[in-house]
Amino acid sequence: EVRLHFPNTKRGGDREELELSIDAVVPRGHGYAEDLLAIFFGGGLGASGPIWGGASLSGPPARLSGQAKVLGEGISYLWEDFERLAIQAEVKEGTLHIEQGLASKPSGKALEGRGWIAPGGDLDFRFDLDRMMLSEMAPIRDRFGARSSSLVELAGGGAAWMDGEVSGYAQIGGALKNIE
Repeated sequence: EVRLHFPNTKRGGDREELELSIDAVVPRGHGYAEDLLAIFFGGGLGASGPIWGGASLSGPPARLSGQAKVLGEGISYLWEDFERLAIQAEVKEGTLHIEQGLASKPSGKALEGRGWIAPGGDLDFRFDLDRMMLSEMAPIRDRFGARSSSLVELAGGGAAWMDGEVSGYAQIGGALKNIE
């Protein structure tokens, strides 16, 4: 549902500029990340897969504010695949703030993200990963198999056992158009 509130101070009203009220619901099975993200961010995010959720926004078109919740399954982002996605976001005067974003693997291990993206494409995000098995990461799984430890053939001949987990964080800032 979309409501337009036209400026009307010349007629005794209390609005000086156009305002919108938007209550949107994307039912399960009716939305895809690659389509919906392109509306807001162009092709810069590169995520794909089914998503659903809702948002309630209001204010001047260039400075909307409100809340949103997005869920998804079978999400791909860059080189990685995730079983589930859950994002809780707030929009403050046009800037999208991800308060909590979790992209999880079948084991329950998750990549957590928090940060913001401004209308012009500037962003500041932090991603945290806590103890994900190497075998759960798509490039390693695709090359060496899905076992928790694997015999790996080395380029110069011979072999080695691959086993372990990854933990860490990444801080990303700058302009969305410069991130590839």
